[in-house]
Amino acid sequence: MRSRGCGLLFVLCAALSLPVSAQAAVARAVAPRSVLEADSLVRTVANPARDRFLAEWAKRASMNELVWLLRRPASELGSAEPVLLDAALAQCAPARTSLRDCLLARRALAVPQKPARKGEPVWPSLAALRPYASVYRVAVITPDLGEYGGIGPVLRAALLEGLHAGRAPGALAFAMDSAGTGDSDPVLVAAAAESLFARSDVIVGELLSPPTTSLATAARVSGHTLVSPTATDERIGRMGPQVFQLGPSAALRGRRLATRMSEGSPTPVIAVLGSRASLAAPFASAFTAEARERTGREIAQHVLPQDPAAIAALARTVKGSNASVLMCDASARELEPLVRALASEGASVRMCGGTALAPEGFRASARPLLEGVTYIDDGWRLPAADRSRLDSLAVATGTRAGSVWTRGWLVGRAIARAVDGGACTAHEVADALRKGDAWLAERGFLDVSPEGATLPLYTVHNGRSIVLSDTQ
Repeated sequence: MRSRGCGLLFVLCAALSLPVSAQAAVARAVAPRSVLEADSLVRTVANPARDRFLAEWAKRASMNELVWLLRRPASELGSAEPVLLDAALAQCAPARTSLRDCLLARRALAVPQKPARKGEPVWPSLAALRPYASVYRVAVITPDLGEYGGIGPVLRAALLEGLHAGRAPGALAFAMDSAGTGDSDPVLVAAAAESLFARSDVIVGELLSPPTTSLATAARVSGHTLVSPTATDERIGRMGPQVFQLGPSAALRGRRLATRMSEGSPTPVIAVLGSRASLAAPFASAFTAEARERTGREIAQHVLPQDPAAIAALARTVKGSNASVLMCDASARELEPLVRALASEGASVRMCGGTALAPEGFRASARPLLEGVTYIDDGWRLPAADRSRLDSLAVATGTRAGSVWTRGWLVGRAIARAVDGGACTAHEVADALRKGDAWLAERGFLDVSPEGATLPLYTVHNGRSIVLSDTQ
């Protein structure tokens, strides 16, 4: 009896000698009933009871729940890490090679390997497999100085809202890491990538096309999934199978505008006008190709001159060609003389184009001449309820409502939708993002139609823009 009492006294003294936080942690080591309770248990002091409880829970957990728990570093998981990895490997389908490779690499790092005997090859470095990266840690890389330095905080707030909005109750939470690149300094872009790539499977950034191109190159080599919310160079989405941009693509805008303007009976005669550069650019060239296919007619192209006399001659040419639709891709300043010349010639032609035809860009005296003009927006439009929600958040955070909120939110929703659908690695997220519209997927643009996002068409009436329709 005496020895038993001494044993109990020893255990009691040992427990009392622990730090207060550790005593509480031991007391909390109970069998978890949910992934949140398992996550809480992981953060307690490692002991056999904790690991046993986690092993029992892991047998019932889903793959996404296990991957979410494994977002924590080895320093926090401790001796529970091999237990969770074994449970994930047990249910990892053979076809999920990217997930299996990462889990196996992390398992090899978690359990010390026997040193290679003399003459045996040593283990290769497993860092390239990024075993500690997680789809539940989204990295954001943006400028934090210069002209675009103020956009980063707005984009992060919008992205975070998109990552958590509209998800099922109890959905696993995302974390966000961020790094600044100064004024898009290439050295800082590289440093930001290096600092975040090890922990995050999904990267959002940069803002401008040149630094985004650098990130896309790095992502292709490293195997990350990269999503650019704002880059306009339409080649970026083609830089790798896991590289995406939000758009909307100028070519997509051209196709949808052509679809609208090709309607009617009799089939309209369509002409396209712009500078030599803009006529070869994606907006006008896609419009031309789509209009030709839909009307079965050749599409005349006209280069917009600068000389007033030449503009008047062009207006007469357009009138004489019997064109009923004139697509214009030029600035408002360049188009205003043409609008006046067409009116002077009495040309009956429906003008269409991009946002340069919005009446706000023209002098007040020219706005009545824009009656009936049709133009397509260059940004996504959300359903009214989502717009109202983001506008309220912008006011609450003291930021400016507008396209950055829309873009960040759409990127966040796309990532969350992929992960909630079961994607557990960068490769699987990319596969999910390429589902949907095949034309967009081929070019590396996100399909945002599941969020109800549209490309609005406007018509000008009484000098004001009115939403004509939303195209999807």
